[in-house]
Order: sequence, then C-alpha cells, then structure tokens
Amino acid sequence: MLMIPGFVMLIPQFIQISELKLYNTYWGLILPPTAYSVAMGTFLTRGSMEGLPKSLFEAAEIEGAGDMAILMKVAAPLSKPIIATMTIMTGLSAWNNYLWPLVAATGEKTQQIAVALTKMVTSVNDGNGVLFSGYIIASMPLIILFCFASKSFVAGLTQGSVKG
Repeated sequence: MLMIPGFVMLIPQFIQISELKLYNTYWGLILPPTAYSVAMGTFLTRGSMEGLPKSLFEAAEIEGAGDMAILMKVAAPLSKPIIATMTIMTGLSAWNNYLWPLVAATGEKTQQIAVALTKMVTSVNDGNGVLFSGYIIASMPLIILFCFASKSFVAGLTQGSVKG
C-alpha cells in the first residue's frame, strides 16, 4: 500500500463502497482512506516498537505482569508519541483529501467541507471574504488537534534520531 498511489485505488474503492451500499454515507467517506493509511501506521508503529528497550519488558515479566499488563502499562505509555504522530498525519491527510470525498459523496449532508467550499459561489460584489472565512473555520479542527498533540508529535518525529 505504501508503493501504490492513492488515485490508482480510487476506482476499486469506489466499486467496493458501491457494492457495500456505503456510497454517499459517512462510513463510505471514512473507511477507505483509513484503510489506506493503515500500511503507513503499521510501518511506523512497528519501527517505534522495535526501538523500545527489551529490558523494560523483561523487568515487567519478572515482576509477574502478563501480556496484557505489559501492553497496557509498559508499551502503550511509551508509544504515545508515535500514536500522536499517526493521529495527526492520518487526520491531516483525511481532512485535506479532496478527491475521495468528491467521488464518494454527492449529497449535501455528507459533503466534506473542502468540497463544499469549492462549490460555494459568491458574487463579485461580496468579494472573497466569505470563502476565506470558510477556509479559516475549516482549518480550526486541525489547529486544535495539533495544539493538543504537538508535544507528542515532535517527540514521535525525533524518537529514533538520537541514540542513547
């Protein structure tokens, strides 16, 4: 999936959501791009997990922790940076995706904001103020997401860069 461009998957994904009766629904907009980003998420998460010290897991085993306890109390807290990084990257690509929502949803209720803004027509007398305010409002969820996850995002990006 990392080697295949997104537009090559457009027709098979469209056929699949049509057969599953997900055309023009929120699930039809959400599931294919999410499935497409799983490959990158798996690749980055695996690389991050391999960088975790084995001694932490061995110490937890010696203390009597089971597999689930090791996962929840050792691995999950240490994986917060990569999870935040993947959340921001997936959210950003989904929010900025224009082609898939244009193809997968034609109804006004399921239209993505980027598609709706391009269809918005204003008169010459009104100017572009309405469109620009729409763009600002459309960018707010991403700004809020980045504010909450920026510390973990930066830590996730630099996690493997320094040895020690």
